[in-house]
Amino acid sequence: MLDHLLSTKNNLKMSTEKQLTAFVAVDGKQVKVQKGNFLLLDKRDVKAGDIISLDKVLLLTDEKKATLGKPYIKGASVNVEVLGPVKGKKITVLKKKRRKGYKVKQGARKHYINTIVKELKTK
Repeated sequence: MLDHLLSTKNNLKMSTEKQLTAFVAVDGKQVKVQKGNFLLLDKRDVKAGDIISLDKVLLLTDEKKATLGKPYIKGASVNVEVLGPVKGKKITVLKKKRRKGYKVKQGARKHYINTIVKELKTK
């Protein structure tokens, strides 16, 4: 078994492709993205397989240089593909007034769409 692990480790090739990184303003947050990353976005009316273009790119970097927008980079965008809807972690809210017999328990789950970053476009 160890021989198999060593042989597969030696057969792995490092990618020489430039890895672009972008900081994008989406849903009131700033998110760092790279190609192949998964992103949770607020729920929208889209179907699985749709492509969403995020145009508010704040910063775009590769291994050698960085481009900073004022406030956004013109012509730059990030394309993400919708994988489907998901629900967030459950939040429980408890309300109580002592000695009054008043107790209320509520729960909520935020709805998101799961996406994967397909492409980072520059000018």
